[in-house]
Amino acid sequence: MCLYVLTLEVLTPLPEHRTSELGVERNGSYIYVFDADHTDVPVWTENGIWVGIAENPGAIAQLLADYERRHSTGSS
Repeated sequence: MCLYVLTLEVLTPLPEHRTSELGVERNGSYIYVFDADHTDVPVWTENGIWVGIAENPGAIAQLLADYERRHSTGSS
């Protein structure tokens, strides 16, 4: 199976005053959003599917491993 993304649509833009305080990072098919004011790191797939929140940047790997394990076994 192959998936092609032809269009990405911004559903809700980031507030202007916060844009400079946020960092967005892509790692493979995952996207992380770093916020200077919080240690939690929200994570999505590149297709916009919610993965979860890592308690800190060091916990991202475990969050992804848990997500991939659930996804590979068919659990949600």
